[in-house]
Amino acid sequence: MTDTVRGCDGLVTRQKNLLLTALFADCVPLFFYEPEQELIGISHAGWRGTTGNIAGHTVEKLVELGARRDQIEVVIAPSICSQCYQVDQNVIDHIPTDCSIVYEKDGNGYHLDLKKLNQLFLRQSGIVDENIMVTDDCTAESELLYSHRHDPKPTGRMLGFIYMTKS
Repeated sequence: MTDTVRGCDGLVTRQKNLLLTALFADCVPLFFYEPEQELIGISHAGWRGTTGNIAGHTVEKLVELGARRDQIEVVIAPSICSQCYQVDQNVIDHIPTDCSIVYEKDGNGYHLDLKKLNQLFLRQSGIVDENIMVTDDCTAESELLYSHRHDPKPTGRMLGFIYMTKS
C-alpha cells in the first residue's frame, strides 16, 4: 500500500473507485454516505476522537464538499458497549456536561457509551435520526469481532471500509 494516509482518524472523498479504510478493535467505526452529492467518509472514533467530536468534524468536511446535512446517512458500526467499557475520571472530564447521559458511575470508574456519544454529536451536527443507523454488536462480547480490551494480547484488528463505484 503506497497510498496510505497516516496520522488521521477520518477521511472523506467524492472520488470514485477509491477505497477508504480504517482499523478497529473496540473503537467506534463511523461510515458516512451522501447520495445526492456522491460523497463518502469513514472515521475512527476512540474515546479521544469521540470526545473531540470526530463525528461532527466529519460531517462538517462533508458539508464543505457540498453535502446537505439532511441527506447524510451514517452507520455506527460494532464497537465496545457501555457495559464492557469502563473508564476513569480523566476520560469523563473530556465529555461536555450536556452529554452526561452517555455514562454511569460504577464503583471506582464509569461505564461510557461511545456509540451514544457519537450519536449525540451527529444529531448536534444536524444529522436526522432516521439517517443514523446504530448496530447493537459489542466487540468485547462477540467471538466474531476483535476487542482490544477483551481479547488476549496481541489481538487483531477489523478493517472497516467504504467505497463508491463509477456510475
